Amino acid sequence: MPDPILKVSGLTTDISTPYGVIRAARDISFHLDRGETLGIVGESGSGKTISVLSVLGLLPSRYAQITRGTVEFNGQDITKASKRKLRKLRGKELGVVFQDPMTSLNPVVTIGTQLIEAVEAHVGDMTTEEAKARAVELLSMVGVPDAVQRLDQFPHEFSGGMKQRAMIAMAIANRPEVLIADEPTTALDVTIQAQILEVLQVAQRETDAALILITHDLGVIAEMADRVLVMYSGRVVESGPVGDVFHDPKHPYTVGLLSSLPSLDSDGQRLVPIPGTPPGGLSVPTGCAFHPRCEMSNERQLCSSTLPELTNVGNARLAACHFSDEVTDWRKAMIAGDRNDA
Repeated sequence: MPDPILKVSGLTTDISTPYGVIRAARDISFHLDRGETLGIVGESGSGKTISVLSVLGLLPSRYAQITRGTVEFNGQDITKASKRKLRKLRGKELGVVFQDPMTSLNPVVTIGTQLIEAVEAHVGDMTTEEAKARAVELLSMVGVPDAVQRLDQFPHEFSGGMKQRAMIAMAIANRPEVLIADEPTTALDVTIQAQILEVLQVAQRETDAALILITHDLGVIAEMADRVLVMYSGRVVESGPVGDVFHDPKHPYTVGLLSSLPSLDSDGQRLVPIPGTPPGGLSVPTGCAFHPRCEMSNERQLCSSTLPELTNVGNARLAACHFSDEVTDWRKAMIAGDRNDA
């Protein structure tokens, strides 16, 4: 197997607050192979975005600090890289599409100017005319009509979907090797969401980039991702090929996420919400962080006293549960009980 383009090992990030230090990312480890799509899912506050911002070196050093771990991009650890080197990597080798284009685009600068700046920032021998032609090409590629005329428009003249298309165009301007999309469809209606996801797939094909897709939408992960990381309370609690994880999850939290997802073939099966709420950063329970909400735990002492390691459960899959070998039968019994109640 070729070396992964991105390898994260034991990444731990602390954030200082007036009330204490929050361990926002806990021993995060994953790899990203060339050309693949990795999905990262979990509830709000699970640590998805913090983990990826740590990888990119985009957290403010005044408040956030990587206390352990490494991030290897093309075999080189970039956690020790200078700010100048990181700036060169971001935008050229690592493209990012943020959640809210309204706050990512400069409202007083035209779309064309911002695109041209993105191109020229990493290509030293390109003329302004060549950069403008590249900007038109990029807007056309992501499905913005009348691209030449659109260059002279300001962000407020673009719809929400068009703004996100412009953000994707900027992210792929220099054909990055890794494209990171952080909740790229959250603020958009369902129809536009589908279009933006299609644009991301086109962008990935055009650049041959590997893609990290951060979302709370399991349907998006099922449609687009090759592998998935499930996060809870700043930790990876399960990972593996999407089809295997969704068909036979090995962590109760993954079961809970899937049980709350509507399906056309559910055969009358009820949607079951996960009880309770995720813990705050300063009030993480001892042992398994999910155990207060876990119906399978059933007040087992091991769950509340000992942190489960992320261990191999077969078929390139990992799970952080003391009783992962019981999850399949427990889930089947739960589904059967719901059907009998329906």
